[in-house]
Amino acid sequence: MGLVELFGYDKELSLIPPPDISSHHCGYQDDECEDMTEEEYCSYMDQVLKTDGFDVDRIPGVSCFHQIEPCNVDKKTWDYEGYSRLAIEEYNFRFKDANAGLEFVKVLKAMSQAANAMRLYLTLEARDLADGGKTKIYQAVVLSGITEDIL
Repeated sequence: MGLVELFGYDKELSLIPPPDISSHHCGYQDDECEDMTEEEYCSYMDQVLKTDGFDVDRIPGVSCFHQIEPCNVDKKTWDYEGYSRLAIEEYNFRFKDANAGLEFVKVLKAMSQAANAMRLYLTLEARDLADGGKTKIYQAVVLSGITEDIL
């Protein structure tokens, strides 16, 4: 089970109706993002819906508010490791009585979405201590408030 399922983010997503991408215009609105063409928007929305935001390509020359974009985890723009460890701590806290536990290994990928806060979509490796320490891949969504020192 991934952290996304554990923390109910999948339930939160179900409350937001996805755009209708079955029609020729895939929900595209001219005022949605002036920088994005209809074709780019359709491709972007397809990736968001298929991956729940965890694997979205960067669109060169496009920057829209609320757009999910890939991050370079080697740059220290955000504390990707710290937020991944926070998600694992929360998992371990919630399942401490079930003898389940995860141990952080590394961040594999990060996506970010700016809104009233920064939403980070993290893909990470962790050891499943309840399964003999096997390394598995997990996904977590972490919200971070935007502070002055980040701006």
